[in-house]
Amino acid sequence: CDVFSEASLKMASELGYDVRYYTMEYDDGSHTKAIDSTEMLNTLVAGLHDNASLLLHNANAATLIMLPNLINYLQESGYKITLLH
Repeated sequence: CDVFSEASLKMASELGYDVRYYTMEYDDGSHTKAIDSTEMLNTLVAGLHDNASLLLHNANAATLIMLPNLINYLQESGYKITLLH
């Protein structure tokens, strides 16, 4: 729910979890919202920073269209893409 809580972080840590927060999000959670994939890519690229953690959703077709272009851009720009476990 995008809610930050010191108590939740403490409890998660005590249970052995490594908590990660995203630093960038695009409003792509609706499958019916009209989104331009090029505009989405440009917005994400403009907001990139070291250690960025992107939150994207697979609900909107624009995200699926944009994602290969974003991955190519990130790799060509020297960013490292990692999985969070």
